[in-house]
Amino acid sequence: MVAIEKIFMAKNASSALKLGQARGVILLSAAQQTLPVFEYNPTEVKRAVTGHGQAAKDQVAKVLHIIFGSQNFRTPDASDGVALALCHALQGSSRDSKDLPKRYSIQRGSRKTQSLAKALGLKR
Repeated sequence: MVAIEKIFMAKNASSALKLGQARGVILLSAAQQTLPVFEYNPTEVKRAVTGHGQAAKDQVAKVLHIIFGSQNFRTPDASDGVALALCHALQGSSRDSKDLPKRYSIQRGSRKTQSLAKALGLKR
């Protein structure tokens, strides 16, 4: 399966074009492999990870460090990708993001966290 962020306002035309191209490649690749695609708003991802939809990038990264242990993300986009994967994992069969804070039960060291960390190639 593929989890991808929904398009949001780009800062400039060049960024919007690059974002559109990247999304196109991802969506085409998913379609060619007949993989289901799940899209999330950036606020959904932030809410799932931090409990607050307007959290800053550094707050999201701090929560990821708490859950998965210390990680050396090369860019903020790398931690965003891990946050997106965690958001999707937390969704389970529900697509109602209002349920996420009530269902947020992944703790550092749990089997679910270890399995997700391994799938994402994170160090433990």
